[in-house]
Amino acid sequence: MRIINVKTALLVSIAALLLVLGPWNNDKKQENPQERQCQATAGSEEAIQRFSKLLTYETLADARTPDHRASGYEEEFTKLLNHLEEAWPEVYRGLQVEKVGLGGGSRLYTWHGRDPSLRPVLFISHFDVVPVTPGTEQDWVHPPFSGAIEDGYIWGRGALDVKFSVAALLEAASSLLQKGFQPQRTLMMSFGNDEEVGGSGGAQLIAQYLAEKGVQLELIIDEGGLIISDGLKGVVDQPLALVATAEKVYTSVELDLASKGGHSSMPPIDKSDIASQAARMVQAVNTEPMPGEIRPPISGFLEAISHYLNPSVDYAFVRGLLRTADKWPLNKILAQFFLRSSSELAALVRTTVAVTRVSAGVADNVLPNIGQMIFNMRAHPETPRKDVLAYLEDRMKEANLQPGAKLQVTDASHFGPVPGVSPADGPGYKLLKQAIQEHWRHQGQGIAVAPYLLTGGTDSKHFSHLTRAIYRFVPYSVNKTAGDLRRIHSTNERVRATDFTLAVCTYARVMELLSEQ
Repeated sequence: MRIINVKTALLVSIAALLLVLGPWNNDKKQENPQERQCQATAGSEEAIQRFSKLLTYETLADARTPDHRASGYEEEFTKLLNHLEEAWPEVYRGLQVEKVGLGGGSRLYTWHGRDPSLRPVLFISHFDVVPVTPGTEQDWVHPPFSGAIEDGYIWGRGALDVKFSVAALLEAASSLLQKGFQPQRTLMMSFGNDEEVGGSGGAQLIAQYLAEKGVQLELIIDEGGLIISDGLKGVVDQPLALVATAEKVYTSVELDLASKGGHSSMPPIDKSDIASQAARMVQAVNTEPMPGEIRPPISGFLEAISHYLNPSVDYAFVRGLLRTADKWPLNKILAQFFLRSSSELAALVRTTVAVTRVSAGVADNVLPNIGQMIFNMRAHPETPRKDVLAYLEDRMKEANLQPGAKLQVTDASHFGPVPGVSPADGPGYKLLKQAIQEHWRHQGQGIAVAPYLLTGGTDSKHFSHLTRAIYRFVPYSVNKTAGDLRRIHSTNERVRATDFTLAVCTYARVMELLSEQ
């Protein structure tokens, strides 16, 4: 009975809170822009072939080489860059094209606007890709670097991540140039050659180059978000475009462990050996993970989807709950739902801590004196790194590690400027949303659009000191139920050919809208 009373009191408290916090029953009508017909050259067979050929180059990056081109694959980058110039000649004639980054391996395109007083808009992409796991080549329906066009899809490594946007952006600019379009505001495109290994030789140097020239950007559009064609099961029935207005900050921490070592025939009875210490540390992290909390942009995501709810859950109370999710105590209560639902949802509301490497030992019969553990941590951009490290230090105490244990942040971590949460009510976001909804439709209406938190990382972080607005979105769709998300960085990467057509039109419309505002 006491449990029931506590639950009842909690529900009453939440209801009272909703009444106090705001107009939760006021369902403001969402704007619905008129549909625009996609008439760009993107639908032509030639445009599809240009994109397809881009996927045939095995452009693997490696941060250990002088130019960040993987050894043995240098020529693949050269052939790809030549293809860009040959396939999109209008862009190379009409825009300023600069070779930047290590070895001049990246490209910066500048489409000078009529009004130099307006701050430029920068579109970011990259043309390096992750390798195919050796031994899985035979699992592909079509060879991973074939660029095959079959069954309504374009197949190959980079189809989703993210040669797609390289080709679509160049196609969009080319189509506008052919129409005689001249932007009011300067438009720029940055294509890096090493995003998959951190971007330090590409995007980071391009950002440094722009900073040295005194360039300040109006906003940035990079990769990261996409369209979930099947929506959110049981919540949103229509396609949902996720525009990431923030990305988590990457910190890699090495924990050095120490022990007396010795002969393996006489292991210590006090559990001071390296393996026992590592096990206790893993247990400490798993037992007490970092706490969760609903805050922007996830609170904005919940508010946005409240306008597109499935009829089975579209109640005023539910809408009110979603629209006040960032208020205490709802931000803590709803976070528990995320934390208990799935690893994907949990990552949206807490700093994640993953042990990615454990190493120790020199021989089978020797107890190691030293060992190392690598913790990969992804934190909300407003969570200070010192708080992340303090969390690990507390777990070290709980694990009762031996003297000599120490933490150090590795070079793999992000040390540059930290991009904050970009506004989802600003003009840039609204214009991007308009362009999406004009071309991506559902039952005569523009599809659902919501801000989001990207749990991975993008090249845009290197440019965050040049702008206050970064939006991460590529206009293609995946069916989550069918497992399309698992194709990214994996086997049978592919994208719909019709999505490429829509992406070109979407990018062209974004360029038109942002160049005038």
